[in-house]
Amino acid sequence: VYTDNLDETLAGRPDTFAVINYVYCQYSKLKSAPQVFIKGKFIGGFTDTRHYYYTGQGVYDAYRAGKYSHYYAYKAAIKKAAIEFVDEGVERTKGGKFFVLSKTRCTHCFKAKDCLKDANVSEKIIELYEINDFKTHDEIKRYKQVKTGSPYTPLLAYNGKILRNHNALVQATGCSVY
Repeated sequence: VYTDNLDETLAGRPDTFAVINYVYCQYSKLKSAPQVFIKGKFIGGFTDTRHYYYTGQGVYDAYRAGKYSHYYAYKAAIKKAAIEFVDEGVERTKGGKFFVLSKTRCTHCFKAKDCLKDANVSEKIIELYEINDFKTHDEIKRYKQVKTGSPYTPLLAYNGKILRNHNALVQATGCSVY
């Protein structure tokens, strides 16, 4: 992306963080933006910025700052962030890793985490997020329902695929927690 006017280039683009990171990396030849500040507040590097987006907090802050013209545009951006979070997390599980979106007071979530422990799955290959406070929480659950038929947490993925239910987790891990 070559531009003389970054604001014009970013106008109306839902992938603003990715564009900013790409432009920065093209200019600096670094792999990611080492520090990101928004309105003088340190947000973090690219990984932190993606998390800020995935949780919906970045979208919410942009909405409160007037960057979305109306509530429905904000809700569409929240939905997009949730879908990208899930899809990118599932993609990262290729090669035998786990992606778990859980809640802190969810019996099914406890059971899934116990299953992973029972099967001696290394914490190094589990990407776990507690999504209770995510602004994208409701959209993540709606997207899970589209993918599996069930809107309930946890959302589990293994080896590039969303697991439909606990039985699929048991089959993938060989755990004995039912």
